[in-house]
Order: sequence, then structure tokens, then C-alpha cells
Amino acid sequence: MLLINSELKNLIKGKVSYDEPLKRRTSLRIGGSAACWVEPSDKEDLKKLLQVIKKEALSLKVFGKGSNLLVKDSGFSGVVINLETPHFQKLVFKEKRVVAEAGVSLPTLISESARHDLGGLEFAAGIPGTVGGALMMNAGGKDGSIGPLVNWVEVMNLEGDTIRLERDNLEFSYRRSNLMGRGIILETEIRLQKREALKTLSMLKEVILEKGMTQPISQLSAGSIFKNPPTGPSAGELIEQCGLKELRVGDAEVSYRHANFIVNLGTATAADILSLIDKIQLTVFQKHGVKLELEIEIV
Repeated sequence: MLLINSELKNLIKGKVSYDEPLKRRTSLRIGGSAACWVEPSDKEDLKKLLQVIKKEALSLKVFGKGSNLLVKDSGFSGVVINLETPHFQKLVFKEKRVVAEAGVSLPTLISESARHDLGGLEFAAGIPGTVGGALMMNAGGKDGSIGPLVNWVEVMNLEGDTIRLERDNLEFSYRRSNLMGRGIILETEIRLQKREALKTLSMLKEVILEKGMTQPISQLSAGSIFKNPPTGPSAGELIEQCGLKELRVGDAEVSYRHANFIVNLGTATAADILSLIDKIQLTVFQKHGVKLELEIEIV
């Protein structure tokens, strides 16, 4: 990594920093540092960066809001790319469609759509991620997910080539897509519904109020820790039935509001979270015979 420090500084117009603390960039406020953090200023910057990463065989991770992942205490030894810069945060509305760039936050996408009298994204209310992250994991809630609304996705591969993946080449399933390994998501076109702004805002308020009553939205968390099993009780129900609410390791605790959330009470470490995850998975398997699969990503 040290060999490319000066090379990156000379090549990239955007921000380049080293030994960048990731704790402050995740919703859990947990984790070590990234060897290198880069905020490309535009697509040409990104292309040059990806070519260096490929040439040097460096590890790569794209960060959005850091809201669905856990960074290990040892940090990340490769390059972290963040696209939350103006060049990657544009929205263009076309009748009942919107072209959204990867760095746009979901709250911004939802509110701007409402301002244009467009709805259909209410299921994503309260999700703090970016469009790129939402596409990668097919983000959503009990009332829907983003995948079915997508017309196309544009990505940049490690060679720096831009590729448009049409709907027929995209696959979305529960908290999963086939975009992993295809490149860096640049933008997408999403289908929306014509709806008066006041109606959409009312629906959003209802969703957020419900989440406030059932989820620990005022505490540090990474959202749902486990995926729901394909059949039977949800992950949260299984965990609650095992009596694991408020189970604690260090400053990591299973939320009393929703058992599928682990909260950082202040000084939790990634090791605390991982230990708690192991205890939950073991207990649920012993009691219910169900192997809970992680929804969050471990970095």
C-alpha cells in the first residue's frame, strides 16, 4: 500500500487519506481504520483509481452510509471508495421515472420524489443508506424492496469500462442482487408512481412512526442483523422466543425494542458484536433448529 501512496495523490483529484478511522463512518460507530480512503471527484477519477487497484491487486470496498455493515476492530487493509461527492449525487426526473446516482441518500431520493409528486418508495422510509448500497443488497422492508422498481443499472468495472445492465440482466431476491462483483454502481433508473406529495408524505410519516415504536432508531445500530428465514417466524421472533432480548456482551446489546437489532450502548467493539452474534446463532439453532444468516456485512 505504501508504494501507491504518492501515485494516488498525484492521480486523484478527489480526497485521498490514509489510516482513515472507519468508526465515525458507520452507523454502529465501531471498527478500525482503512488503509486508504478515497472520494473520487468524478468518473475519470474513479476510472484511474480502479485501474491502480487492479494493477496493484488491492482489496476494495465501497462505503455508502455505513449503515448495514460491521467493520472489524482490525480495520480494512485495502482501499475504501466513497461516492458521496457532488458528481455522484445527481437526480434527474423523467415523467414517472428517476435516474439516481449511487451517492444519493435514500432519504433524499424519497423526499425529492415526493416533491415531484411521485411515490412508490415508502417502504424504504427510515433506511439511511445510499442508492448504490440499496441496489447491491436489494434494500427494503415488510412492504417491498427496491429491486422490482429498477429498469437498469450502470456500473464501472475494474478496467474502468462503463457497462449498462438492463432489467433482463438483473436479479434481485431477498436482501440480495447479482450486482456483487460486477463493478462499482454508478447510477440507476427507477420506476415511480404518480402521487400527490401530501399523500406520499402522510404514508412516509406512518412508516417512520411505526419503525420508531418497534425499532431502536434513536440508538447506534446497523439495522437488522439477520435475514428472516424463508418460512416460519422472523429472525426477531425466533431470537425473542429464546429470551435473548437485552442479552449483552460488553457494550453490545440485543435491543429490547426489536430482537433482530444489536445496539452499541457506547463503547462496544466489533469483537463484542461478533461474540453476541455467535451466541444468538447458537441459541436459536439449539432451540429452533434454524441457522440464522447474516444480513449485515462484516468488513
